[in-house]
Amino acid sequence: MPSCLHPPAQNLLLTLLGSLVLVCFIGKRISPRFYKLILITNALLIALTLWLSDYRYSPLKSVRGDHFTLQEFIVLTREKGEKHIAPNEIITLGSSSAAFIQPVPVTENMTCHWRSLEDGQLDGEDSCALTYIPPRAEYDILRLNIQPGCGRPSAVEQIRVSILP
Repeated sequence: MPSCLHPPAQNLLLTLLGSLVLVCFIGKRISPRFYKLILITNALLIALTLWLSDYRYSPLKSVRGDHFTLQEFIVLTREKGEKHIAPNEIITLGSSSAAFIQPVPVTENMTCHWRSLEDGQLDGEDSCALTYIPPRAEYDILRLNIQPGCGRPSAVEQIRVSILP
């Protein structure tokens, strides 16, 4: 499936394609008039679904209101293991504990750039996955600038970090 399609539309397309294949197999058992009507209707529904659900070409992309780009962040630390946090939530880390942070995107083909407001150590700041070591401060804010593919608008997400001594 193309990665620029809205995720629910991918399921609809699979259903429509499956029904098209089914109609092709059992089409000889129905009258030729209804067979052609079903094929044309199915083909039009597939074309319409592709057009309206593709982020690059859809006239509905500004109406849809789903401009979010991330579902969550996965934060992996030695002390706490794997945690799933939503954008803009707070995570608590020790001052000397490193964390691996991976965003979970809604779509593919995105580029990322991380920034620490309190100058924490960032390994992989120009990739979407990041190893982070907190600075000597009480808190930090990690900002992730995201440029998604498929013509979607860029976004900024963040994680707030509370740092224990």
